[in-house]
Amino acid sequence: MLLKNPQLNRANEEGSALVAVIAVMLVGLLITTVIMTSVVGAVGYTSVARAGVQSQASADAGIAAARVGLMTGTCAAKSGLYASAAGEVPQYRAVIYQSTAGAWVQGCPASSAVPVKIVADGSAQSIGVAGRSANDGSRVEAIFAAAPLVTTITPSGPAIYSYSSTGFGGSGTLSSVSGSVPSVMVRHGDVVCNGSSSGADNFVVADGTLSVDGSCKVRGSIWSSGKTTLTGSADIGGNVVSSGLSMEGSAKVGGSAWSIGQADMPGSSHIVGTLSATKLVMSGSAKISGNVWSPTAPTQSGSAAILGQYLTGTGPQPISAPTVPDWVDFAYKASDWTGFTEKVISGSCDVAVLQAAISTLAGAKGVIDARACTGGLSIGGSSDVAFTNDLVIVANKFDFGGSGSLTSTANARLWLITPDDSDDDLPTCPVGADFSVGGSFSLGSTVSAMIYTPCSVSMASSTQWRGQVFAGKTSMGGSSKLAYVAMGLPGVDLSDGVLASTGGAERPLQSMRDLVG
Repeated sequence: MLLKNPQLNRANEEGSALVAVIAVMLVGLLITTVIMTSVVGAVGYTSVARAGVQSQASADAGIAAARVGLMTGTCAAKSGLYASAAGEVPQYRAVIYQSTAGAWVQGCPASSAVPVKIVADGSAQSIGVAGRSANDGSRVEAIFAAAPLVTTITPSGPAIYSYSSTGFGGSGTLSSVSGSVPSVMVRHGDVVCNGSSSGADNFVVADGTLSVDGSCKVRGSIWSSGKTTLTGSADIGGNVVSSGLSMEGSAKVGGSAWSIGQADMPGSSHIVGTLSATKLVMSGSAKISGNVWSPTAPTQSGSAAILGQYLTGTGPQPISAPTVPDWVDFAYKASDWTGFTEKVISGSCDVAVLQAAISTLAGAKGVIDARACTGGLSIGGSSDVAFTNDLVIVANKFDFGGSGSLTSTANARLWLITPDDSDDDLPTCPVGADFSVGGSFSLGSTVSAMIYTPCSVSMASSTQWRGQVFAGKTSMGGSSKLAYVAMGLPGVDLSDGVLASTGGAERPLQSMRDLVG
């Protein structure tokens, strides 16, 4: 009888169990590897998708930044490159190209009328993992068509601006329309207002003296960098601020006066408010109704009187003068007048030629370029030039007189312009050019007219005008009347002389695509 060895059987059984355990471990390891591979792949895929979204958004942000820069006029200062700061989110770098002769050239466009292309690179904030870096950066190209330009003219500027000395005489008057303030501003030179001229709400002489005599009346206030002299029955409704003050005759200041220098008040002159002066000399029946501030005691004779108190301390500060801008050089460019149809006339341009050119506009807004007309433009006798929409007339010389007129059957704006082609902030008048309005020449009740010229403007006799004047030199005399309406010029604020931004209107998006590389 054969006997089995129990130790041998146990060894065989244990070997079989070990094989089974190893097999199970191998299967488990394989499953774990598969799972880990899947997890790593999923994480990589998720990170690359996230990086793609972030880099795309960053590139889009670069497009937006460059587009805003074009509209606000910062392109030139940025050299056509807009980039976020290091470490900033989102991270982008956008470059502007302009269309030049059918090709894209890096640089800033001269105007909104030029198409542009923007190429922007964007970077992801969180880059891809597991070697997945394809979407860490994105490049986007956007092309914008030329903007549909529309001329925007902001009403601005005083009733009369004169770069050099101005004269007001006779019974010339300024009046207000719709509550506007008819101010007179002179940048350089001495100014005289005499006769029975009246109406200016404010008179500002930035670099010179001001003499107001006769029965000249100023409803508002006076500012003069030099001495102000009031004689005769001169009447100032507001305040006077100047470097020295002389009041003679029955001159009157309805407000208060500030004199950086001596104030002389002989005769029956009268200051209704207060006076601040370095020194005060009064005589005759001169009178100050309010207080007087002066470091030295006033000198008084006759029946001259200070009805308020004399004080040695510092008086109230003078009211600040309005800003008188430097000269604005305005050259003629048809592109400034978008929406206007240009017509050019030349040779001997009489009223018939001018009217025929206006008629060809067929009621549309228009520009009549008459710079090539021999002797400029002249409207006289009983001639009437009619138009029906906004009109610009550009010429080197204007001569209006007689009982002539410019009229419109509808409310219309009229710009009469002698261009200043010299970019030097000084009025440069073409040889032989000027602007003269005389006789009983008038504008129709529906017409407001802006005169711009680097030359002299003369309004005399019984001229009737509605609008404003911006000129190298201005004189207003006779019984001429100017009803102030602010009109302005395209691309410039005439109140401070600041040119409009070099940006432009919003360009329509023409195409947008992702680029590779």
